[in-house]
Amino acid sequence: SRCLPELAASDTIDVVSVILAEGPPTHASWTLRKRKFKKAMKIGILGALNGVRIRPWFRSGKTEHIETLCDRLAIPLQRTAALNSDRTLELLTAADADLGISVGNGYIAKRVFSVQRFGMINFHGERLPEYQNAQSVIWPIYNMEITTGLTIHEIDEKIDTGRILYKEEYPIEFHPSLEATVST
Repeated sequence: SRCLPELAASDTIDVVSVILAEGPPTHASWTLRKRKFKKAMKIGILGALNGVRIRPWFRSGKTEHIETLCDRLAIPLQRTAALNSDRTLELLTAADADLGISVGNGYIAKRVFSVQRFGMINFHGERLPEYQNAQSVIWPIYNMEITTGLTIHEIDEKIDTGRILYKEEYPIEFHPSLEATVST
């Protein structure tokens, strides 16, 4: 919801459709489970539980509901139960887009990210390659850094490893509480 108005306002971008995957991820790869386990071991069980507790902080802030936003901008909103499903393939093929843009998704299968003529790019809310599969700002704070960032990259067969197209780093705005720091 935060990116769509900017994309729609562009003179060089024609947003042909928004596809919303409403269900849980369909992949359960051992690689992903192993990565999550390694992170949990690094920060401990209390750190992992705290990570679950703070997830809602990332959803804070005023945003327009995606359905209302698509209606207002006259952009078709398509729904699919799962990101890597046959239904998603059908919707992407029907959209006939040159480029797919992923925002807030996990693993995207090659059969999905390769449908568009120029593939797909991802908006990643942290610096890559340093913070693959990371929630914005938490890991840099954990590592006692003072900067965070964002990266736009091509999607490839692995998570957050595609060619970096744009990268920006900026200072973390520290506030009296961790919640205020994360949600700002």
